[in-house]
Amino acid sequence: MPAPLGPTIARLMAETGVTYRALAEKTGLSAGYLNHIVHGNRRVPSTQVITRIGKALGVPTVVEGP
Repeated sequence: MPAPLGPTIARLMAETGVTYRALAEKTGLSAGYLNHIVHGNRRVPSTQVITRIGKALGVPTVVEGP
């Protein structure tokens, strides 16, 4: 079973020292939107958004279907 998205993004941000603002700049997404994803206040984002976040954090992304 894959790790939950929000906690995984939070862990990667902590490990790399990337802030919400920096991640927002790298992805073109708002810091508020990213915060909502991390804290589970939004539905699972699109594959495109997950890929942009993964690329910005320097990790490959694998998106599994339902």
